[in-house]
Amino acid sequence: MGTPAGFAAFRDPRVNAMLKKILNAWCEFLSSGDSLCALNDSPSGWKCAEARQTVGIEQYEHDPRDEHWGFASWNDFFTRRFKDGERPVAAPDDDKVIVSACESTPYGISTDVKRQQSLLDQESAVFARGHAGQ
Repeated sequence: MGTPAGFAAFRDPRVNAMLKKILNAWCEFLSSGDSLCALNDSPSGWKCAEARQTVGIEQYEHDPRDEHWGFASWNDFFTRRFKDGERPVAAPDDDKVIVSACESTPYGISTDVKRQQSLLDQESAVFARGHAGQ
């Protein structure tokens, strides 16, 4: 899709309207109890030993006795809450401290970045604005 024709397709309101329908249907499924099929203890399920360790499920509020750990849907599991005291934020009032917003690690940290600077991320232009004081 990284071609002029591909970019044009995504700017077409008709294409976007159909994609919106698809994504809304997928969201409806992920928010339903039917999506709990992924929370199982098969080798590819989110409750298998490897996934439990990778996810660190003991850090999160869940019911280990429940078939689906007490989650109502995949989206409920995906947005699970930490137990009190797990993963405290260092210096929550200091805007200079970088906190990962999800299960991720920073791609890179740069200093002396111009207020507006073009960066390359997976071959697409991303514009960054200075963070401090904004």
